[in-house]
Amino acid sequence: MKCPVCKKTIICTEGKKLKLRSRIVIFDNGKATAKCISCKSDVEIPIRFNRSYELANNSFLSR
Repeated sequence: MKCPVCKKTIICTEGKKLKLRSRIVIFDNGKATAKCISCKSDVEIPIRFNRSYELANNSFLSR
């Protein structure tokens, strides 16, 4: 997956793994957005964040 603005790779495959090439990922209302490391554009990425563990174990959230 590439940034639509500068065409820099955001998500790539390495063997059987997917690698996200971004330092910042924002999760909001079920959607994930990564900040392109090259042009700093916001790029919507197909990733889900499962908070079920954190919600079941409130000690994680209270830090």
